[in-house]
Amino acid sequence: MKFPQRFKRGLLACNICILAVFLSALFSSLVVPIVSASTNRADIFADSTPYLVVSPSQLNVNDCHTSNNQVWTCVVTLYGENINNAIAWSASSPISSIAFNPSKGYLAKVASIAQITISNIPCTNTSMLFSGQTYGSGVIPATATWSCTPKPTPTPTHQPIPTHIPQPSPTPKIVTPTSTPVATTSTRTTPTIILSPTSVISSNAQSDPPIKGNGNASGDIFLVSATIFLGVESCVAVVLIGVLIRRRMRAFHNSESPSQR
Repeated sequence: MKFPQRFKRGLLACNICILAVFLSALFSSLVVPIVSASTNRADIFADSTPYLVVSPSQLNVNDCHTSNNQVWTCVVTLYGENINNAIAWSASSPISSIAFNPSKGYLAKVASIAQITISNIPCTNTSMLFSGQTYGSGVIPATATWSCTPKPTPTPTHQPIPTHIPQPSPTPKIVTPTSTPVATTSTRTTPTIILSPTSVISSNAQSDPPIKGNGNASGDIFLVSATIFLGVESCVAVVLIGVLIRRRMRAFHNSESPSQR
């Protein structure tokens, strides 16, 4: 089937139009941000103030290298823009352990780039400041940020420490020699009983006097009691006699006192 010549030309023109639209859209997406960024930077630095630029400006563990996963070393490039006179720059950080090599220098129109090695960067979040001074005008500084999240250290599991239980040492047995008793035979003397002739007491013989015993003891007690009783009665009699004599003497004195008056 043959297409007319006009139809082929129209189809080719349509394809060319579609390709042109696609290319224009791609070009605008690439060029417009660059133009806008340049316009903004031109607006900011319209007075031709010199400024510093550091690249890369955002550092992390992927941009740097380490040998012990504790401190890192990074390399950055410092640029000087709008340089009329030489810029004296210096680098600093709030963390004193971070080292810069070189830590300061000069940028000019001839040599407006400096490469700086930053070492001993710990795993934390901080920033590095690159400031400058020039004759006749100020210099806008540049800042590079450092981001690092420390990994949590595993918590050590508590393992019980084996305790050594001292075992009692065996006590040596002291063997005490025991003396074995030796049976000795001793000769016992058999007592000899000598029978004395018994005396026969006749009924006509005089009887022995009675043995003194409990009868004597009861008699002694009676004598002692009687003696004590007599002594007490004597004391009572003496006291009574004294009382009677005293009363008589008082009565005698009382009878004589009226006659004298």
